[in-house]
Amino acid sequence: MERTERLALKNETLKQHRDGKGILRRQTHFKPQLDLYLTNLELAHSFTNPAAPPCLGRSQDLCWIIKVETVDLIPRKSGNIGSTMISNRIVKTNIPSYIIRCAEWFDNDVTGITRKVGAVGFYQAIEPNNDGTRINVTMDNLYHPSNLTNPEDVIYLHEWTKPMIRVTKSGHRKLKR
Repeated sequence: MERTERLALKNETLKQHRDGKGILRRQTHFKPQLDLYLTNLELAHSFTNPAAPPCLGRSQDLCWIIKVETVDLIPRKSGNIGSTMISNRIVKTNIPSYIIRCAEWFDNDVTGITRKVGAVGFYQAIEPNNDGTRINVTMDNLYHPSNLTNPEDVIYLHEWTKPMIRVTKSGHRKLKR
C-alpha cells in the first residue's frame, strides 16, 4: 500500500485534489536486477555521469549502476532467453509469462502539469526464476551479447516507437497528434 498525492488540473496548473491524499496498491520488487542494452551509444554518458540519482520510474525506486560497458550484439534467430518483456505483437504461447500493458514513453516537457503518455502497448512479461533457467525461443529481434558466456543465451531488443515531435516558433517541443 502506498500513500499518494492526488492532483487535479485547474486552469492548466496542477493543484492538490479537493479530496486529499489517496491510497494505492503497488507491486514491490526486492533487490531487482536490470541489464539494459542500448543501441544509442551517446546515452552511455548519462549512465557513467548521471545528473541525478537514477530511478526505476518513480522517485522512490532508486537504482545503483554497477557497470557500463560496450558489447557487440550478434543477431540470432533463436536462443535461450531469460526474464524480460517482449512485444505482444509476437505472442509466444510456449513461454510461461503474463500479459501487461504499459507506455513506451512519456512527454514531460512542460513543468507543472502531468506528463503525457506516448505509445501504449501490450507486452509478454517473463518472470525471473530462482534457478536462472532460460527458455528456448525462436523469434525476431534476438541478439547474443558478447558479454554473455553461454553462446546460446540471447536477449530480446525491442524496437521502440518514435514520438512525433515538432518544434514551435518559440522553440518549445510539442507532440503531433
